[in-house]
Amino acid sequence: MAYHIGMLLRDRYGYKLVNVQVPHSSNAWDIFTIPSPDHHLPIDNLCNSATKADILICNPSFSSYGLSFSFPGKSICYVQGLNTFDILDPGFSVYVAASRPVANFLENRYELETPVISPFVTICDTAKLKNWHDRPANIVLINLKGTSSLHEKINTHILSELRQRYPDVIFQNLFDQKLPHQTLYERMGAHRYLLTLSLIEGFGLIPLEAMASGMTVAGFDGMGGRDYMHRGTNCLTAPYNDLEQTIELASLMLTDDRLAHTLAINGLETAKQFTREKFEERWSALLAEFLGQAGGN
Repeated sequence: MAYHIGMLLRDRYGYKLVNVQVPHSSNAWDIFTIPSPDHHLPIDNLCNSATKADILICNPSFSSYGLSFSFPGKSICYVQGLNTFDILDPGFSVYVAASRPVANFLENRYELETPVISPFVTICDTAKLKNWHDRPANIVLINLKGTSSLHEKINTHILSELRQRYPDVIFQNLFDQKLPHQTLYERMGAHRYLLTLSLIEGFGLIPLEAMASGMTVAGFDGMGGRDYMHRGTNCLTAPYNDLEQTIELASLMLTDDRLAHTLAINGLETAKQFTREKFEERWSALLAEFLGQAGGN
């Protein structure tokens, strides 16, 4: 998402797009079908190379670098996570939250009042989506995220119970291999069910992308997903601390075809509300105000 904000600054205001390279961080263009940035710059060279006319767009996961203290220009922090940083870098010019739960967290912990701009998802051509009833009824794709002992124990508890109840159902890790984004969409669009077991998310793109692919979603709301997940209307999700309810809701998804299909239809309509056009419209308005204060290129 930070890349797309940078693209808005490039296309509408003439800024050059520079990718700041962080060690051990993957490149978005290896996964997404997007143009590579104009330039690449190691993070160690960032602050010595930047000028007061430059703008830094940064995720909070890089707070430990303390870039707001050394970057000479203006800066934007798009806060897309709740647990991707220990302490928030406090010196950015502007903070924007990806969801209302993130905004509430920033207000409660840091007394920051932030606007909310939701991420966007690619909306599939419904005519090209495989009919929900023609998708396999005995396969559940699982969205797993996190490698802690707590994650492992929670996932083991839920999946062991579901496998015991439904021995003929195959539970497959959605990310059992690194997939290009288009391939990921194609995989989701060929299956009925997503069980999302990510404990905490700032927003939760994968479940929303599953909805955009015509899937039925159950599992955890990840907290940030509460901006678009509405239990019984477009999904069957619950807070991660309510494991037994999560199991019962996943069971309901697997046993009530009529309800599951209705949720998938409603989920697709929900996903259509989170378009790239709305994302760019909201960010364009914010950037226009920000550049009026900061001075353009």
